[in-house]
Amino acid sequence: MKKILTMALLLVSGLTLAQETTDKLTIDDFTIKAGGTTTVDVKMTQNDATYTALQFEIYLPEGVGIATNDKGKLDITKGEMCEDTHSISSRFNKGRYIVTIGSPDKDLFIGTEGVLCTLALEATDMVSTGEQEGFLRNIKLSKPTATSNNTAEVPFGVSPYVEAKIAASGYGSFSWPRALDFSECEGVEKVYVGGEDANGKLKLVEVASKQVSAATGVILKGTTGTVNPSTMETEPAGDQGTLTPTCAGAYEVTADNTIYVLKTGSKGTGFYVCQTGVVVPQYKVYLERDASQGANMISMEEAGTTGIDGVAVADSETEAMYTVSGVRVGKPTQKGIYVSEGKKVVIK
Repeated sequence: MKKILTMALLLVSGLTLAQETTDKLTIDDFTIKAGGTTTVDVKMTQNDATYTALQFEIYLPEGVGIATNDKGKLDITKGEMCEDTHSISSRFNKGRYIVTIGSPDKDLFIGTEGVLCTLALEATDMVSTGEQEGFLRNIKLSKPTATSNNTAEVPFGVSPYVEAKIAASGYGSFSWPRALDFSECEGVEKVYVGGEDANGKLKLVEVASKQVSAATGVILKGTTGTVNPSTMETEPAGDQGTLTPTCAGAYEVTADNTIYVLKTGSKGTGFYVCQTGVVVPQYKVYLERDASQGANMISMEEAGTTGIDGVAVADSETEAMYTVSGVRVGKPTQKGIYVSEGKKVVIK
């Protein structure tokens, strides 16, 4: 407490001066994975190396914040410009982080430029993707006899992103707690939801728009590697399908022969049965099936499409008709929207 009070007194004592253009704090633009972590440096430039303490505020986009360490405090560590006697005090208040660094012995910061401190950042899986902005503000640089105060905003770019993976087989499973748009993802050929599960096969129903609603389990088909879909502010139309998402958390299998996950095995790429104790990772999907059916592997069949444009590409029999979920119905007997020969058909 004594150190914190001493630093605060250093910052508010003395004259208030206009900050020199050569004396500044900056944060470089950075990216951060949604649901993940990264570290960024707060850098300092001082013209004559005579500052002993400082205070600044950090504003970050919604969904991005400074993580806490194992002691429950904000995870901010000293950089190369700090002496051993410098210590950090930090808190979150009214939408911004307030950081104070100083020495009770009034030791100077080391050198004229370098890393002042490092922030450990984390992003929730509800953060919006794309280019956003954070900024530093109310920067106070203190000398033994005066304090320089800069109230201007110092901006920096923050770009959260969502990451999904397509395996060497050309397929990948994915789920996310927000609506996603894969339409601009290079390498994503098709996006599927699960359709009818029968006769040892799971029909994959294509989402023509490549836009899926929140908490939808999908299968991606395309080029091996990582893809970065963008989040959507509005929910797209379309069927969520039959695959169970794990975006709310990893799922531990509690019964034998009931849960299937996407993988490549001895019978090729498909859904293979799991036994008790297996954990399906977060942001993946699984298929639940009655144990009495006894299948070790359920193959996939690319069946049709679903979505607002309702284009079908399913069956070689041109007269076949399907529900928007990809279930073949032959000649419909009930009112509704069906797909036939690549076109949407409304039965009244």
